[in-house]
Amino acid sequence: CPGAYYHWMTDVVGRLYGVQEHLPTETRFLVPESATQVHLDALLPFGISADRIVRIAACECVEAEDLWYSPPAVPSGFDLPEVSLWIAQKLRNCYGADDQEKHRLRLYISRSRASQRRVLNESEILDKIMPLGFQLVEAEMLDFGAQIRLFSQAVAVLGPHGAGFVNLLAAPQGCAVLELMP
Repeated sequence: CPGAYYHWMTDVVGRLYGVQEHLPTETRFLVPESATQVHLDALLPFGISADRIVRIAACECVEAEDLWYSPPAVPSGFDLPEVSLWIAQKLRNCYGADDQEKHRLRLYISRSRASQRRVLNESEILDKIMPLGFQLVEAEMLDFGAQIRLFSQAVAVLGPHGAGFVNLLAAPQGCAVLELMP
């Protein structure tokens, strides 16, 4: 499901690991037409630009002379560390996110726009953490590159469980994380 940002980054993009370098350079990629701009932008660090993407409808039949398929390496939610590290490096390389001097942000990921797992007393939490230097982040309001650049500068990330935490792929080593579970 392209709508699920975490699953796109780990289950879809993760399938490129160990495979991409073996594909012919003219390989085109089938992507659901429901994929958003954020999903498409997430492919750019892996060299998959718009001219290599074929958007297809959910029930559309596609005829191909050659079809390359990469099955998932593990069930969804059981990420392999080497795949996560590979994705992280690609993201940092693409968005210039390795400047150690910038690692100073404290981020609170809000789910106030989400349909589930919202924090009912979020205003009270914000009153306590804003004086500590935290800034409110509504990740879904940022484009993909902005999310990666922001999280690449984090020294601490706090928030309720949700897809926004996949942006920790871009966070520097040693970033403190506090995930609130329902």
